[in-house]
Amino acid sequence: MPTEVIRQWIDAQPEGKLIKTRDVVHLVPLDRASRVLARLAKHGKLMHVARGIYVAVKISRFGPAPPPVNKVMDSLANITGQAIVRHGAAAANALGLTTQVAMSTNASLMRVDQRMY
Repeated sequence: MPTEVIRQWIDAQPEGKLIKTRDVVHLVPLDRASRVLARLAKHGKLMHVARGIYVAVKISRFGPAPPPVNKVMDSLANITGQAIVRHGAAAANALGLTTQVAMSTNASLMRVDQRMY
């Protein structure tokens, strides 16, 4: 069954890795891959991040828990080729300038220039 094959493949992926529909086409055809990933998200095995992009969640005794935000952001930076930087209170806290903790994570995307001057 394609769902079990994809589920085993997802379990073998590192925590926080973004799973795209194109990543599982070597296991099942593309039209089935999108349906299986959507079904796994509906049942709580995956979390929908963006169109065609999912991330695996861990099942704890309290229910599904998403991976750490920094791991997901690193994976997104690898996929898009853009640098993702924190700003606002989260950046100030990471630099040790304040003890204020941001309630939400704010980030900005920056295109990484390939040429160094």
